Amino acid sequence: MLADFSPAVADAIHRALREPKNGRKRKVATFDADGTLWDRDIGEAFMRWLVVGDLLPQYRGRADLYQEYEARVAKNRTEGYAWAVQVMAGLPADTLALWCRQFVHAWPNYRAPMLTLVKELTACDVEVWIVSATCRPLVQAAAPLVGIPVERTLGIETRVQGGVLTDELVQPVTSEQGKVVAIEQHIGVRPALAFGDSMGDFPMLCHAVQPIVVAETRYANAKLLEHAAQKQWPVQMF
Repeated sequence: MLADFSPAVADAIHRALREPKNGRKRKVATFDADGTLWDRDIGEAFMRWLVVGDLLPQYRGRADLYQEYEARVAKNRTEGYAWAVQVMAGLPADTLALWCRQFVHAWPNYRAPMLTLVKELTACDVEVWIVSATCRPLVQAAAPLVGIPVERTLGIETRVQGGVLTDELVQPVTSEQGKVVAIEQHIGVRPALAFGDSMGDFPMLCHAVQPIVVAETRYANAKLLEHAAQKQWPVQMF
């Protein structure tokens, strides 16, 4: 099942599958989404689409909104990612869900080897989850396309009142250490395997029994690769 993966990654996955559950009834694998299950960042692409279409009720005419998002991320990754979800305040939740379904079906960047891996892990009775810093409705829409149940998705979300999105964040925000907090709160099992491609995934990778770094050759995160080398984590290049 792992012909498309490096020997080091394949060996690490096989070892994790052989490890006993140590009295636990569940074995869990957590996957970051953007840059991991698929190439590029679907959340950022979706935000650009919303901005170009002038579809954000509280930010009409703000053609510079994506540039502000980038500046916020550069200053504070987690706060910037959260703000990208908060700007959707005022949208009907049903409308956002429809747009998300349309967008994920047009997204061309799903990684076939990762989809095969999800399928095979599921066949081995591993509970597979997405833990992403992208807005949760978008991740929920994409989950069935990568073979993961909608209910096994964690992402950044805001509260809904009267069917309309607010800017009130639901805690924890699933970026950096917030990913670990969300895993503890919503999954309740230390992951046997975790896959991620950025420093936003670093705490989740450290939390897992077996971390695996995913990297795209043209856009590999140098800092994460440095940590992987120091910690002797296997790396899968695409």
